[in-house]
Amino acid sequence: MKKEIMIGAFALAMLSGTTFAAELNAYFDTTTGKLVIPNLELNGEVFYATLTLTNSATLTFQADATSLSNITPPKTPVAGVNTGVTAIHGTWKVPGKTTSVTFNANGTYSQFEEFPVTDKECQTGSETGTYKWEPSTGLMLIRTQTDTNGPCGLSNPRDNVPYRFFVNGTGMQIIEKGANFSPLTFSLTKVSQ
Repeated sequence: MKKEIMIGAFALAMLSGTTFAAELNAYFDTTTGKLVIPNLELNGEVFYATLTLTNSATLTFQADATSLSNITPPKTPVAGVNTGVTAIHGTWKVPGKTTSVTFNANGTYSQFEEFPVTDKECQTGSETGTYKWEPSTGLMLIRTQTDTNGPCGLSNPRDNVPYRFFVNGTGMQIIEKGANFSPLTFSLTKVSQ
């Protein structure tokens, strides 16, 4: 069970013993005893981190350096990309496929994907929920409400590293980068506002 918590100016003691303060969104997974920090900003870089609860009485967490995934966007953004939070609003499709995602101005999203019957993991289906997108980094934080497409879609990024979305007018690139694999890029085109 995931218990969501919002943490502001949260002080962490990392493996090196360094203490720092950072603004971040996180959730505590009571099943695994892990604090998941999807977008930890530190010294100008963005990381996905997982910390293990080591002492519940003092709320002490330990970070494993191997759990840190650097998800920092490119240092020089392309001109015209992610020009504001409204850039992502609308319906986007993968050219030549039925896969589509709609990001609404009220912070909700819906997605549909069609998979071949032979796909052993994913299944044709949809999902809905809420999203928070940070245009300056491209990071997309998803909270799923309904999910019928199995372990695929926006609700299930690999290694739980948030997707990064880059919008340039009517074109969108989604970058999926887990802790243990090279980035994958998906291209979509805006089909309606």
